[in-house]
Amino acid sequence: MLDTNAGLIAAGTGSRFRNAGISCPKPLIEISGMPLMGWTLSQFAQAGLEKLKVIFNTSNCKPCMDYIARHFSWFEVDAVCRDTASSFESFMDVLSRSRNRRILITTTDSIYPPGKLKALLEYADTLPQGVMVLGLTGFIDDEKPLYATADQSGRVTALGNEPAQLVTNGVYLMPAGACEAGKGKTFPALRKFLAFLVENGLECHGFDMGKSVDVDRPEDMVQAERFAGNFQKDQVSASMP
Repeated sequence: MLDTNAGLIAAGTGSRFRNAGISCPKPLIEISGMPLMGWTLSQFAQAGLEKLKVIFNTSNCKPCMDYIARHFSWFEVDAVCRDTASSFESFMDVLSRSRNRRILITTTDSIYPPGKLKALLEYADTLPQGVMVLGLTGFIDDEKPLYATADQSGRVTALGNEPAQLVTNGVYLMPAGACEAGKGKTFPALRKFLAFLVENGLECHGFDMGKSVDVDRPEDMVQAERFAGNFQKDQVSASMP
């Protein structure tokens, strides 16, 4: 497996959860006995990734860093704590710190079956170097899905609002040097940047992550609990140090 950094975006404010009376920072909201960010970090560990680039906001930084120190102390953590104006800004912060290595960036919003990030990286290793690989799912339950159109080879030919059978699920494997395409540019959201990359010729492939449940709103927690409850705890912890 090629040398790969892990990237985690957790800079959102979680206002919907706070407005619903949930005071816990969103990355630490528990789903089936594990915080949202714990599900993601476990997947990184299963994939054998050790170098973690992460961005938190100024209000959730300390408790989230404390959680990593207690439960994932083997990660080599490069953390930034600051408030950003958009998902694109947060993404670029993490992407720019990967330097000359490819980086697997995720959000803390999605839960998917154990081992899927490892499988995505194994799939990426069968492709030419320098391609972008997006995690995709056919389970569409997002308020504003980013639809992905792919050909028979799995190459993504378009990203946008036009309905398709697959949508992105918050998992982005970015090739080394990808941050150069975003330098000096401003996009209102990450989805616009990803669409820009595809439209401007960056080879992009999709990897089916299976069913993925987004936890964007408090009402999503019930479905996420049911879904994550199907995973055996030994599956979640398998291959972790």
